[in-house]
Amino acid sequence: MNRRDWLLAILSLGVSAVTRGAFAQGDLRVRRIGYLIASTGADFPVLHDALRRGLIDLGYVDGRNLEIVVRSADGSADRYPALVAELLELGVSVIVTANTPAAIAAKAGAPSTPIVFAGVGDPVGSDLVKSLRTPGGNVTG
Repeated sequence: MNRRDWLLAILSLGVSAVTRGAFAQGDLRVRRIGYLIASTGADFPVLHDALRRGLIDLGYVDGRNLEIVVRSADGSADRYPALVAELLELGVSVIVTANTPAAIAAKAGAPSTPIVFAGVGDPVGSDLVKSLRTPGGNVTG
């Protein structure tokens, strides 16, 4: 399995686990997921497609009972805190991140919002989770 396939599998599993807890079954409201990315480069369509496929498996379809709100830092990590604040103002239920700086900004700016990360090399060393086995808090990957 190559690195990209592994990241896609982890992203799908993480979103699946968090959305089951964050979205009550039988609730017909449209849910918002905030998707915080570094840029709209080559990996974005692949990761976005994997996210959508995983959510479809759970019964959530973008444009029907789900809205995926994408925010890009356009390659500038210092934009993440403002983008996290914007996602929270829009009422997202979950924030999905695709790299370490985005995950750190989301954790700092959204301490009670569930956060799912992918593309983080050392989540324990980055202080995103307490341990891989028991992440604790509101952050998982």
